Amino acid sequence: MLLYYPPISTRSFGGAFIIIFVFFIQLSCGSEPEGSEHHEEPEISFSSGDFLVSTLQVDDQCLDGGLNPLFMPRGDSEPWEWPHPVELHSFSELPVTYAIDLRDPFHEMTVTATRISDSEQQLVAETNPSVQLDPERFGECVAELDGFVDLALIDANNAEGLASLTMRNPRGDERCPAGMPESCNVTLRFEATRLDGNEQAGASE
Repeated sequence: MLLYYPPISTRSFGGAFIIIFVFFIQLSCGSEPEGSEHHEEPEISFSSGDFLVSTLQVDDQCLDGGLNPLFMPRGDSEPWEWPHPVELHSFSELPVTYAIDLRDPFHEMTVTATRISDSEQQLVAETNPSVQLDPERFGECVAELDGFVDLALIDANNAEGLASLTMRNPRGDERCPAGMPESCNVTLRFEATRLDGNEQAGASE
């Protein structure tokens, strides 16, 4: 008995070859393993350095503006430059833990900087169990302090952001403000400018 095999056309063979080819291309490309992280390089080239920071606005929810002079001592309408430069790190160095100074009494704050987007960093402060508030006004009053900073890059030499300081459990002598809540926030809007002017051309992260 003779078996009949239908002829294979050139068109059918070509179509099958294309399907197989596409299948193997998909296998070779594949997808990233589950759980792996991938970050695109930031569009802004940003190197580590020291920055001058100025408070532009303060919102004191602890003493209804009573703490504003700590961060804008010349009044709410005049930006105030922090007395200590603040170190900011390139994206390639993140995450990193280090200390920054805002101003007395908020000094030697240990923060951890992490990347939250291609042009943003977040600095989270460790809890300080006993920070003395303005001693000239509030005597020996102390409070727990922690907080975070959301930092957005403008270009290689400038940034802006919000700092939120959380104070808890105020306690001390009779000058400690009675109206201060058990937990409250002070929010600062600020700008930062590289201390040495402009980033050197060709500087790498």
